[in-house]
Amino acid sequence: MKTNWTVFLAAATLATMVGCGKPGGSSDSTSPSAGTGSGGAATTTSITAVQSKLKSDPDLATIKVSEQNGSIQLDGTVKDSATKDKAEKVTGDVLKEQKSTGGVLNNIQIAETPAAK
Repeated sequence: MKTNWTVFLAAATLATMVGCGKPGGSSDSTSPSAGTGSGGAATTTSITAVQSKLKSDPDLATIKVSEQNGSIQLDGTVKDSATKDKAEKVTGDVLKEQKSTGGVLNNIQIAETPAAK
């Protein structure tokens, strides 16, 4: 069990480092990298707004939202890459509405599907 936790931490660290490769913290070009006004980095208000928006969509309701170095971090598992992308877009839209300069760290995993027989 300790090995699994170590692997998870290493993967999470690597994902965070890769996500920090450009402004906005994500490899997706739709992620907000800058806001206007007095927005600033992701705040409790931004996190609450993202959580509310994600929970209103049954496909996104199980995604966990947290703050990571001024950005919104998304964690969890979804059924496909379109759903993962949708979660990132919804989060980015909320951050734009909040005038936040924080980015999106999309650590959502895609569920493995059983092989067809």
